[in-house]
Amino acid sequence: MISAKSRALLERMRPTIESASPDEIARAVNANELSPWRDGPLALAHDGSFRAFFAPLDWINDDADIIIVGVTPGKQQALEALLTFRNTLKEGCSIEDAARRAKAAASFKGGMRTLGARLMDHFGLHKVFGLETTLDLFGRAAARARYTSALRYPVIKKFQNYSGDRRIAKLPFMKRMIETHLAEEIAALPKAWIVPFGPTAPARS
Repeated sequence: MISAKSRALLERMRPTIESASPDEIARAVNANELSPWRDGPLALAHDGSFRAFFAPLDWINDDADIIIVGVTPGKQQALEALLTFRNTLKEGCSIEDAARRAKAAASFKGGMRTLGARLMDHFGLHKVFGLETTLDLFGRAAARARYTSALRYPVIKKFQNYSGDRRIAKLPFMKRMIETHLAEEIAALPKAWIVPFGPTAPARS
């Protein structure tokens, strides 16, 4: 599902995303300097060398019993979410379905899934969850998982991916993300397992 607040944000960003070509989106997201598109209409916050921008990662799985928490989506995840959202809308799908598909396609995309699953399996979490491998949480057991991050929307530092540091809970815009989006998601599933994803998530989120 998506909240009323998230729906309003998605509707506001929709024309900007739909009107851009895939190449324009890719160039903007991957830019290692100021991007008129990413750091313009999609910009959410800016504090010193830190910038946050919008990617459609608002859909949440209310049926999950496992919450996987990363630090913040990277450029790869943001690009996948934006392209999937754009393409799904152009197929004539609803904004909620587009958001759901974008979240599923982008969450921890790439080597993060394999690395994270190896770490979780190493500590026996697959046995705790009754799975052959925790990699199934990104496949056939995806219905059990809620993918999220301490910072819901992509944050970059000096135009590069941000992996977390002591400022994550001190900069006002990051603190707001943690205290609103993350806190609400965890509170909504009080009996769910919470799995910090990656080496910095436990210490930073």
